[in-house]
Amino acid sequence: MKFPAYFVLFIFSSVVHAADWVKIGGSDTFVTYIDRSSIVKNGSLRKIWVILDFKEKQEDRFLSERSSEEFDCRQRLYRTRDIRSFSGQMGQGQTVTHTPLGDSDWGEIPPDSIVETAFKVACK
Repeated sequence: MKFPAYFVLFIFSSVVHAADWVKIGGSDTFVTYIDRSSIVKNGSLRKIWVILDFKEKQEDRFLSERSSEEFDCRQRLYRTRDIRSFSGQMGQGQTVTHTPLGDSDWGEIPPDSIVETAFKVACK
């Protein structure tokens, strides 16, 4: 049976990345999720996607922020590589802002923080 090319492209583009968002914490104003399926390992380095899902619009513009975080598991350091804010919750809707940070400075992981929780998941 032959399938049209556009059908094959649709199927493959749909399975490129199926997010596995897991709640890791939050506060009165937001909930934090990590995408366990996004973890990329390179030696002692790990990259992972994180979402802050706000309960109310921030700056009257966005309801969620998705960031790409990088961890150095050996040295217990982290940095944010990229931040996008979205008009909808859970990274949905229109992109409101985009801040590429590239090779930003490494920082220490604050104890008892959401960053430390994400670090533990990414580096286990």
